[in-house]
Amino acid sequence: MKNTMRNHLQRLLLTGLLFCTFGMAMAEEPEPIRIDIVYTNDIGGGIGTTEATFMNREFPPIVGGVATAACYIHCVRDQAERKNHGFLLLDAGDCFQGTPVGTLTKGKAVIEAMNLLGYDAMAIGNHEYDEGVENLRRLSKLANFPMLSANTLDAKTGKQIDYAKPYIIKEVCGLKVAIIGVTTADTPAYSFPENVEGVKFLPVAPVMEKYVKEVRDKGADLVIAVVHVGIPYYADEGWAEIMNREARGEKKTWRLNAMELAHQVPGIDLMFCGHIEKGYREPWEHPAHHTLLFQNYGHLTGLGQVTLEIDSQTRTISGYSLPCVDGGLITLFEDEFCPLADVCVKVDSLIADAEKGMDEPIGRTLVTLHRGDAATNIMGLLTMDAVRERTKADFAFTNLGGIRAEITEGEITPRDIFNVLPFGNRVVVISMTGEFLKKIMEIRVKGRRAGVIMSGARIVFSRRRPDMDRITTFEVGGQTLDPNKIYRVATSDYIAQGNIGLSILKTVPQEDIYYTGTMTRDMVAVYIKEHSPISPRIDQRWTEDNTAEMDPDLRRALGSS
Repeated sequence: MKNTMRNHLQRLLLTGLLFCTFGMAMAEEPEPIRIDIVYTNDIGGGIGTTEATFMNREFPPIVGGVATAACYIHCVRDQAERKNHGFLLLDAGDCFQGTPVGTLTKGKAVIEAMNLLGYDAMAIGNHEYDEGVENLRRLSKLANFPMLSANTLDAKTGKQIDYAKPYIIKEVCGLKVAIIGVTTADTPAYSFPENVEGVKFLPVAPVMEKYVKEVRDKGADLVIAVVHVGIPYYADEGWAEIMNREARGEKKTWRLNAMELAHQVPGIDLMFCGHIEKGYREPWEHPAHHTLLFQNYGHLTGLGQVTLEIDSQTRTISGYSLPCVDGGLITLFEDEFCPLADVCVKVDSLIADAEKGMDEPIGRTLVTLHRGDAATNIMGLLTMDAVRERTKADFAFTNLGGIRAEITEGEITPRDIFNVLPFGNRVVVISMTGEFLKKIMEIRVKGRRAGVIMSGARIVFSRRRPDMDRITTFEVGGQTLDPNKIYRVATSDYIAQGNIGLSILKTVPQEDIYYTGTMTRDMVAVYIKEHSPISPRIDQRWTEDNTAEMDPDLRRALGSS
């Protein structure tokens, strides 16, 4: 009995010593350094609240805006200070184009609103050039935070542009944190030539590689990239494509997405991405380099957040946490995050000054003007009908991406039309032969392309036929297309510049192009005023029929050309 008691006491003593030793070891292990990062991308002028019709069309909740974001950011920043965390607020570009207040003030109101939130840095997006270089230079001076773009040079001097830095290095919780920014190298393809005149956009990967090395040589502990380059819409498919290309011995050097950038450039700890308005609740992690990629939805309907844990001895990331059980994206419901009153007053004032008259009814629709594909996009069909009527063109067309919103049944305001057509593109009328017009349409149904939204014609095509010979029926004004006839074709100046894959339009002589100087949305507004109430319907102007045979009249017309 005594021996049993003695053995039991020895085990208790040994267990106690082990716990004591373990506790001392745990006590000696230093706490990680923590940094809270809040991020946005593709704000697109969304400084005010909006009705989230994508959640509930009948009773949409109110979301987003700078005043609501300020509530959340203030809480996170305050908590970070109390917990001795670091804090960063970052944006990945495209901040102003997309709402009346953003476009009509040429971004000024949006930068002033962003100043209220206290951003640490912002990458320049392609839409920052929509009002030209001088306007962007003015915005950069107005911003209380640095604009970043490492791959953008002055074309004449070959030096870094004067309105953006390639990177900054900030001290956060005793760490040197480098923040490098890049702009999509495709910016000239998204802009009018005059808007990017004198600017050279370099491929992003070699530039990023150069600056990652430079900041590491300067002692950066943490390298963050804010890039106006997006994570593919379908991440798994995007990564599979990269792996398949690598297996074939191919390496993409131009038009990289964010995954490809992370794959080609090791040494980046985190990447905050933009340009593709698809949010990811969980970061995508590169399997070899372990770069973490984050991306939010656009228009400031929500915020993204991550809390980094950095080993205080190795100064490397040891982990991270996300604020919600389902990930790192927070929808800014106004009922949940009460807008800060002083910020609300300032933002409301900015919007009111810029948007006078935007909510006065100009007409009425008896049906909801839905978006859809080329055949069912009622909003787009009405838009092209308006353009064709106002220009007296034979044919009018635009791309699916040019129609950005729907209009619900009821009164129509200038704001509604602006939401549909936010980019301020102007209408041009091009004189071209029927043969040239058919070639344009064939290009737009080549491969897996989705076609166009058009007015003034009836087109049937079959995807079972070979590329550039898919159109089986083509009637303009009720008559079979005449390849030798000159048609008046209306489209946007953006498309006429050779965008949406129609580089063929660059070959059109300038004397064959009439620049109306009128924005598409203004033509639509006049059309609605004159025809209200409107009740457009889907018709058979655009049909995909994979059993279709070549129309004999079209075959004869093409054969005689």
